[in-house]
Amino acid sequence: MEEIVVVKGLTKKYVKQSLFGTSKSVLVAVDNVSISFQKGKTTAIVGETGSGKSTLGECITLLIKPDAGSVKFKDKELTKLKGRELLQARKGIQMVFQDPMSSLNPRMKVREILAEPLNHLEKDELEKAIIDSLLTVGLSPEAANLYPHQFSGGQRQRIAIARALISKPEFLVLDEPTSALDVSIQLQILNLLKKLQKELEMTYMFITHNLAVAKYISHFVGVMFGGRIVELGETKDVILSPLHPYTAALLSSVPGAKNKFVYKEKSDEVTIPSTGCRYRLRCPFSTQKCLEEPPLNALENNRYVRCHYPEKVREIISS
Repeated sequence: MEEIVVVKGLTKKYVKQSLFGTSKSVLVAVDNVSISFQKGKTTAIVGETGSGKSTLGECITLLIKPDAGSVKFKDKELTKLKGRELLQARKGIQMVFQDPMSSLNPRMKVREILAEPLNHLEKDELEKAIIDSLLTVGLSPEAANLYPHQFSGGQRQRIAIARALISKPEFLVLDEPTSALDVSIQLQILNLLKKLQKELEMTYMFITHNLAVAKYISHFVGVMFGGRIVELGETKDVILSPLHPYTAALLSSVPGAKNKFVYKEKSDEVTIPSTGCRYRLRCPFSTQKCLEEPPLNALENNRYVRCHYPEKVREIISS
């Protein structure tokens, strides 16, 4: 299977300063993440707020610069590109954000918003590209003459998708693209994305906190906690038979779930350790061994898990 995007050792840190600047602390938002994306497939990245999934997406698209690591798009190393070369390469990778109202300029008509990446085209070519992109996402050509505030939330998200697609990318990073929408509208957008993937052979990185959405839209799932991938595999395997206690706990929080794990919300009292297993302070299986950092172990059926005790999770899930 062809890998269109390959990420290795990606790291992004932020330095937090105290109110009076007397002390500093380092927040590792993305911690040595390696993952690949298969052409024409969707990989969902799931995790709670603060897990690093959105920062990972922004690093892959180079909207923010990673501190270390490699991002290869079709064998081209993006982190080493600059200027025009980088702009050209980034046309192949686009991002769609959670809130289209904040990412669409309210003072610009849809026509102007869609035309921004295409200033090299002649007038007739530009108009055709704008109309084609609107039709592709299920909007009428008349939408080009309106402002973002004149649309519903679902329609605005369609405009955001049209803007991402107009430069003909091959890889889309979708950051919680349906979480701000009503459930019925969410399904419409998810079905649109599935349709576009099939027609255009698109590859998606789909960021979400909702495992039900991940199950519906994705072929693969990567679970993030504390800036690290803790489990990775085909969606059906990860959802039906999780191997990391955090994945199992997330699944237990889905309405109707029957597994015996209890999901503990992140709290200020329980910090994420900077060494050893990041999940150990919230894990029911934690032992002294968890003071050692578990590697991302390769298991059967292309499963990967960062845990010393995956067999304990398997036992509880299967019991």
